[in-house]
Amino acid sequence: ACVEQQVKITFTGSFPANAIYNWNFDGATVVSGTGQGPIYVKWMTTGDKHVTLGVRYGNDSCTHTRLVQVKALPAIFHMTGGGSVLPNSPGVPVGLSGSQTGVIYTLIRDQVATTITRQGTGSAIEFGPITQPGVYTCKARYDGSECGRMMEGSVTVTAGNANYEIKICIVSYDIASAHNKIVWN
Repeated sequence: ACVEQQVKITFTGSFPANAIYNWNFDGATVVSGTGQGPIYVKWMTTGDKHVTLGVRYGNDSCTHTRLVQVKALPAIFHMTGGGSVLPNSPGVPVGLSGSQTGVIYTLIRDQVATTITRQGTGSAIEFGPITQPGVYTCKARYDGSECGRMMEGSVTVTAGNANYEIKICIVSYDIASAHNKIVWN
């Protein structure tokens, strides 16, 4: 789990819904839910948390504790690159200004996750030359967890035009500065 993010907790067992469920979330705030759950909680501090459930139904009772590791959110890095992709070019670079080890970075195009992911190395990372136009962002999550956050900023990749012809509108001479003047659009 990540600090400040909701965690879903659910009882799985043979006790009925009308049993008495006594939860201890080790300092978490209950966002919603009761009884068997699902119960959504969030912790505001990192570390090992012990979730304990005591269930009683008639003369039967059971207590179980489960460890939940609460980590800090992945560090925030900034998107880099972007630009205009010319026809038949290999693409434009898109990346992040840095990364963390143990974190998986997924490239997102127009708010939809792509299949392009990179493992954090502790250094800046590149997602490779990108050829599809769109607005790119990135989500970071700890490996083996859904604990994650969006990175800052976005970069835009546009389809460029290979026509570099510049239309010159006016060519004149400036007597005061003794220089040619060229106006183009």
